[in-house]
Amino acid sequence: MKKIIFLFLISLSFIYPNSEDCYKKIFNIRSETDARIIDFVEQISELCNFNLIIDQSLNDRTLNKKLSRVYLKKKRLGEVLDFFLSENNIFYDLSNDILRLSYIQTKTYHIDYIASNRIGETSTEVSVGGNKKGNQDVGNIGSVGTKISTQTKFENFWKDLKRNIYLILNRPEDKYIASEPVINEKAGLITVSGTYRQLKRVKEYIDTLNEKLKRQVLIDVNILSVSLNQENSTGIDWSDFYSGISNGGTTPIRDASPGLVTTVSMNQIIQFLKKYGSVKSISNPKIVASNNQPALISIGNEYFYSIKETQIKDTSSGNSNTLNSTKIESVFAGILLDITADISNDGKVTLSINPSISQTAKTLTQNSNRSIPPDLTKKQLSSVITTESGKKVILGGLITKSKTVENTQVPLLGYMPVVGSLFRSQKSFYKNEELIIIITPYILDNGLNGEILEDYQLIELHE
Repeated sequence: MKKIIFLFLISLSFIYPNSEDCYKKIFNIRSETDARIIDFVEQISELCNFNLIIDQSLNDRTLNKKLSRVYLKKKRLGEVLDFFLSENNIFYDLSNDILRLSYIQTKTYHIDYIASNRIGETSTEVSVGGNKKGNQDVGNIGSVGTKISTQTKFENFWKDLKRNIYLILNRPEDKYIASEPVINEKAGLITVSGTYRQLKRVKEYIDTLNEKLKRQVLIDVNILSVSLNQENSTGIDWSDFYSGISNGGTTPIRDASPGLVTTVSMNQIIQFLKKYGSVKSISNPKIVASNNQPALISIGNEYFYSIKETQIKDTSSGNSNTLNSTKIESVFAGILLDITADISNDGKVTLSINPSISQTAKTLTQNSNRSIPPDLTKKQLSSVITTESGKKVILGGLITKSKTVENTQVPLLGYMPVVGSLFRSQKSFYKNEELIIIITPYILDNGLNGEILEDYQLIELHE
């Protein structure tokens, strides 16, 4: 009786009359009145001679859901099962003629990403002390000088990812409340439990995330120093650069941020800078970075200094022991460039650029003995700018002022004892230098990887 009622609800006709191999059949399904999911499952299992296993997570309410009217034409078995089961938030697995149904499943996804919660902090504290003998103080114990502290913090990628996946899993319309995902940061594995629709949303999110993370960008950086002439000591006037390029027939692109985006060549830029003084190249690093990963470039010197530490420990006899030690610390002076590139879906590159210039207030030699950290002067700027692959971003305005001593003398006579000073002269003057940073990003995809990497001699070696 059950079979007759079901055939009235859903009628099946096949192009292939042989019903033994359902995998090759073409199904035409039609329901004039309401049909339940469980009716379809039982009928298709009986027709195709499948063994049916229903997991306990799948309740009767879901299986007894009515589908209203159904019209399917020329659909294969997988398409039919997707329509009746997957579309109704039910997992199914068909293998070895066994049809398994479940409501909740656990799946593990992999993300190719290297990230950690990194906090770097450096501090310098100078202290002096004296000896203590018995209950009598000899000298003073205290703290003098300054404490220098800098901190750099990178957001925890995995913590944010865990929160995002949990929000994607649980929507207001979901009846099942999924638990938090389990993440193995070292292996890059994410384990999630949920319904078919919940895991489908998570898979789409992770697939999109993996696609974004695997994109790479080649960052070509040119760092130039311009020794400004006396008449141009205030810096470079970039409006002259734009007017000169425009008159030549090439129109650069201007951005509202401190960066300037242009398509001109390096030779044109250098020729323009020579109008303001002598130009020299400080460095020309090239680095390949993953999408949204910081690229750090540092050029400069490390200055070491020693700190004497004194520790006083009381003994059981009431006396005090004084322990003296020396600790070596260092400070960095030079150019520090932090660049993070984000590649959009339309091929644009958004650059977060943070250059910093620090230099010692006085002229120092690297190997000289110092007991306190040197004084530093620091200049920095920050810019976020959007450009296209292959176009240049120019940052300027970082001007440093240094004192230069120039010695001149008459050949031979200047080396004579006593009277040699009459033939020597010394002249002191201040020199202004402006640092120019030119950044060119190249997106490494769309079949351009080989051409770009070959130009920059970064081709991988193959056996």
